Amino acid sequence: MGTSSRFRPRIALLHYTAPPIIGGVERVIAEHARLFAQAGYPVTMIAGRGGMDALPPQVEMASIPEIDSKYAPYLAMEDTLKAGGMPSKFPALQSRIEEALSRVLASMDVLIAHNVMTTHFNLALTAAVHNLMDRRVIRRTIVWCHDISRHVNPASGAAQFLGFPWDLLRRRRPDFTYAAVSIQRQRLLANVLKCPPGEIQVVSNGVDSAQLLGLSELGEHLVKEFGLSSADLIILMPVRITRAKHIEFALHVAAALKRSGVCLRLVVTGPPDPHVPDIRAYFAELKELRTSLSLAEEAIFAYDGTGKYPAPFILDATAVAQLL
Repeated sequence: MGTSSRFRPRIALLHYTAPPIIGGVERVIAEHARLFAQAGYPVTMIAGRGGMDALPPQVEMASIPEIDSKYAPYLAMEDTLKAGGMPSKFPALQSRIEEALSRVLASMDVLIAHNVMTTHFNLALTAAVHNLMDRRVIRRTIVWCHDISRHVNPASGAAQFLGFPWDLLRRRRPDFTYAAVSIQRQRLLANVLKCPPGEIQVVSNGVDSAQLLGLSELGEHLVKEFGLSSADLIILMPVRITRAKHIEFALHVAAALKRSGVCLRLVVTGPPDPHVPDIRAYFAELKELRTSLSLAEEAIFAYDGTGKYPAPFILDATAVAQLL
């Protein structure tokens, strides 16, 4: 029996904006929300702008306008902040954000803060999260770094700002868990936080290949069944099996590539040509050649079928187009 969702940690995802706002981080947090919800975790998205219609139905949405990177009262403070001053209205905004976040986060077990602890687009929000951790309103925080403020990253070449609240972006906390989306981001963030890179986990952004490539259920099955996603090179032959197509030559090319260290797949999509009298014998010859060249895994005749679709398996034009 599976673990009930009520025993799973309650997760809050925090960002300035959420879908349907268009952006790379927005795309990633939507996928995180979907995957966590799919795995049975209670998920709440917290953002300044966004809408529930763009999120999976199981995901709750908490809108706090003050945490938006485009929140007008905050934008009015930016010039003062970049000049090294402290806007008179900053503490009040920070307090309002803390109060609003407290109501949502009091019932959460984990906060995953995307970019808001490493970029400067709403420093009142950054300060609020630090204070809520100090007050133990937040139980655990994962700082997920997609980007780093150019104003605390010496490698950026931009003006570097010091003092509160800028130094919060340089503050490494032992009660934070840090994740970066690439090795480059890991190294840059380690330099900013003055910590060993190994203290920052690297978690690359995932790609839903079926969605990205517009694959149908069948197309997704073929990609997985044939191991196409792990191949360095895919040689696709959208042809029927007949001597005129020189499939033997393709097998020898595949064997040579394999010997040179290339992880490849050779996929022949079509069935044996029914108009050729000795086609069964020819198909058997091809399979024998495949075996002698040690291409049992690399060379695939779709006609032989898959674990889900037994032979004779005929791919239609739509399935072949998806493989292309």
